[in-house]
Amino acid sequence: MAVSSGAPNVRINDGVLSNRGIELILNTTVLQKQNVTFKTGLNFTRNRNFVENLGGDAFTYEIGNIWGNNGPKMVLQEGDEYGTIVGWDYVYKDGKRVVNADGTEYLKTPTQVKLEMLQLNSLQGGQHP
Repeated sequence: MAVSSGAPNVRINDGVLSNRGIELILNTTVLQKQNVTFKTGLNFTRNRNFVENLGGDAFTYEIGNIWGNNGPKMVLQEGDEYGTIVGWDYVYKDGKRVVNADGTEYLKTPTQVKLEMLQLNSLQGGQHP
């Protein structure tokens, strides 16, 4: 592309996503009298988006990162759900965090890992293994 076009490069989106979902809606009239009507409803949805292919040579594509390599980030990875969160986790031995030789800090995983199970456990009031 000519520099004179004002665009230094072109980004082509040729990735493939798949989507599966379900929605259930229940509505009912609880009370109906001459001057009073009380209605209520319940809506349940479940939607999952998967990255089938990122196109080209990419296996991972970063979509959200505000802390650099110091914190979690959102990525697209082939085969994973859209917006998977990855970050550093602690190293565990016998279910307990491992500290460094000086005993001053917990050891972290050498590479970033998916953090989705950590979120689920936290939302349910559970603890990390």
